[in-house]
Order: sequence, then structure tokens, then C-alpha cells
Amino acid sequence: MNSRSIEVRRFFEGFLKKYCDVLGGNKGFWRRITVPDISRPGLLLAGFEEEFPAERVQIIGITERAYLINKQNDDDESIKRLYSKEPPAVIITSFNEKNTERLKNLFSYYSEKFSVPTFSTEMSTTRTISLIMDRLQYELAPVIYEHGVMVDVFGVGILLKGKSAMGKSECALELIRRGHRFIADDLVAIKLYPADALLAEPPREKVRYYLEIKGIGIVHIPSIYGFQAVKPSTSLDCVVEFVPMEEFSYQDNIEQVSYFGIKIPKFKLPITPGKNMAVLVESAALVYKTGDLNSSRFKEELNRMIKEQE
Repeated sequence: MNSRSIEVRRFFEGFLKKYCDVLGGNKGFWRRITVPDISRPGLLLAGFEEEFPAERVQIIGITERAYLINKQNDDDESIKRLYSKEPPAVIITSFNEKNTERLKNLFSYYSEKFSVPTFSTEMSTTRTISLIMDRLQYELAPVIYEHGVMVDVFGVGILLKGKSAMGKSECALELIRRGHRFIADDLVAIKLYPADALLAEPPREKVRYYLEIKGIGIVHIPSIYGFQAVKPSTSLDCVVEFVPMEEFSYQDNIEQVSYFGIKIPKFKLPITPGKNMAVLVESAALVYKTGDLNSSRFKEELNRMIKEQE
């Protein structure tokens, strides 16, 4: 699994800006968040520095501020101790509760002195932690890239694979015409998010919703079929591989592939002249939804649908 990080500037502009205001430390927006965990630095504020997780986003809630107000003679040194560790960011929750002008000024002063981005929010600590951890788990999730076309068919996330010129893009276009949804073309980012599932999406924002059709060019799907024909991301439930008829076997047309240790089925579908591959992909999606992928009935049903298209 690869190591990922996100710049505080990008995290703020893409997410935090909806919930938080900048209190100080703008010069530190270059800092990077490397872990999805957060920390409440109560022990550090009290003077215990051992094993402090400085790599985490730090949350200052009502409890931490109550301690600082109670220890007013030491609040300056406590806040300085926190910022000297140079965490990637500090977020002060329930900002208008249990707060003083002195504390606000101290947090602002040290955020600027140590160039540590500091944000304030009126949200509760619990809600802030929940939102931030979920978003960071998404942003920092392990990711791999696969060539293919990603579609959502009857609510089943399907990655279409196969050699070049096998008709994957044309099949995706036909599926869109039949009311299904398009996610990504050519290169698909597969994330382990949440921790027990696979999420598929475009690898970059600038290529989102573009599909390349041979003989036509690159098409912006929402401009032609509307935004109901696209989806920003979807679960990756199965892989469908297009294979030449001479390489196809009814006995070995269902396999398993694994991404990040999660096994999903891979269906092999034969390419023959005149066959509507979109109908076959729909069939695979419907068969997938029936349940037990290991049963003989499952394979028999898929083979029956393939033969009906011959």
C-alpha cells in the first residue's frame, strides 16, 4: 500500500472551508497531513510531552480551553508548547463557547509565530472529529490505478477491462444510452475506502466525465446525456473482461481478483460480431445481484445469458 499525504491548503480549500474559518498560520498552509487520525492535546497542555503525536491534526475543544482558563498563569506556556511541536494544523471547536479574548489572541499569536495553520469552527468537537477523520480516511486511503472503463449498472459497480480495440468505450456509451451511469474512462483510481470496501473514481478532477470514443473523439458525457448519466464515484463490485471468442471458455469464465486483500468476481465475456455487449454486461450485473457467486447455479445462469446473445 502506498503512503499518501495532503497539503493543508488543499484540505482547507476542498473541505474545511465549508465548516471553518482561518484564525492564523496562513504561511504554514504548505504543511502536509500524513495520517487520518486526530489528537486532543490535553496531556501536552498540562506538561506531559512523551509520545506526543505531532503528526496529527490537533483538536482544541471546550475541555482543553477550560483547563487553560483554570491555569491562566500557565496558559501562554501551554499553548506555546503545543505550537512548538509544529503539528500540521490546529482546529478549535465550539469556538464561541468557553473561550476568552486572551485565549483567542494566544492561539492566533502562536499560530503565526510557528506557521501552524489554525482554524475555528462553531461545530461541536464530536462532529468535527467525525467529519475530519472520515474525510482524511478518504483523502489518504491507499490507491491503485487500473486501465479500463468504470460504470454503474443496476447499482453494481463494474470495471470493464480487455485489450485495446475490444469495444469497452463503445459498450460504456451503449450502457449510458440504456440508462446506466458512467464514472471513469481509460484510467480508474481504486481506493480502499472505507476500510472494508473498494471505491472507484477518476484519477484526476480534470478528466472527470470524459469518455473517448474511437472514430468520434473525447466526449463530455453530461453535455450530451445530462448529469443523470454520470456518477462521481461508485463501489467496485466486480470486473468484466472482454475476451476474443477463441479464448473464451464456459467452464472458466468466472474468476476472482483481489485489490488490497478484498476479493471480487471477474466475469469473462466473449466478443463476437453482432453481439450487444451492453446487454451481456447488464446480464452479468443482474446475475451478480442474485447472491452466491460460488454456486453452480450462478455460473449456469451467466452462461445461459451469454448463449442467448449468440
